[in-house]
Formats: sequence, structure tokens, C-alpha cells
Amino acid sequence: MENSYDLNGIRALMIRAAHGLGMSIEEELAQTEAALEVTGSTKSKIEYALAHYKNMGIEVS
Repeated sequence: MENSYDLNGIRALMIRAAHGLGMSIEEELAQTEAALEVTGSTKSKIEYALAHYKNMGIEVS
């Protein structure tokens, strides 16, 4: 699906997006050029999400 909006320069913060639905939303937001930040309920979930996004070529902080 083609992106119909541009969030370049916008920072997106998804609370507890280190897995599940939140992770899926972050993946979609990455396609809009939004700057993403990851939060999660545990350190291991955050580390997993960061590795997952890095493997997909998605830059997060």
C-alpha cells in the first residue's frame, strides 16, 4: 500500500510497543518517515524490539 501521508520530522512515541500490536503500528509508522522511540514493560522486550527494528532497517531510539 502506498503511503498517503508524510510524517517526516514528526516524533512518534508508542507506549509499550516492544511487541504485538504496538510493534506492528511502529513498523507502519516507520514507513511514514516518522522518528520512532521504543518503550516496553521489560528491558528484554525493549532489546528484542530494537534488534527487530534494526534487522528491518528501521531507525529507532
